[in-house]
Amino acid sequence: MNLDHVQAIESANTGSYTALIDANGNMQYGLADMEVYNYITPEFLIKRTHLLIKAKCIVVDLNLDKSAMDFLCAYSEKHNIKLVVIPVSSPKMKNMPTSLHAIDWLIINRDESESYFNTSITDDSDLRKVAKRFNDAGVSNVIITNGIKNFIYRSDSEEHI
Repeated sequence: MNLDHVQAIESANTGSYTALIDANGNMQYGLADMEVYNYITPEFLIKRTHLLIKAKCIVVDLNLDKSAMDFLCAYSEKHNIKLVVIPVSSPKMKNMPTSLHAIDWLIINRDESESYFNTSITDDSDLRKVAKRFNDAGVSNVIITNGIKNFIYRSDSEEHI
């Protein structure tokens, strides 16, 4: 693995996450140290646009703050770079970018979806409606996972549950 462009930050640990999952596939506890993400600001990213411009796809999670997310959305849209967003928790949904139009793929779970739209998903019909709301908001492709039950994939042209 080429680590030429990895930057060590003296005052922060490598991000780490541990989840305890029950027999039903539901998280019971999560422990995270994501302080290092606070250093990934728009200014930090601007200094690395010479690397970003070479990407065919950028995969990012919502440990980045909203300003960094907005920057990546604007940058990827301007340079026609695919953008995949993977939220990491309901509380981190506050970091979703202002505009969702730059997001090519959103891979999200039921709880995060409920949090974003302030709604409840109780059945497949609700799952379909929420997936469509993401498409209507600008996301090209959305996958919503629903624990061990099922998941939905939806774009403007197809839907599979």
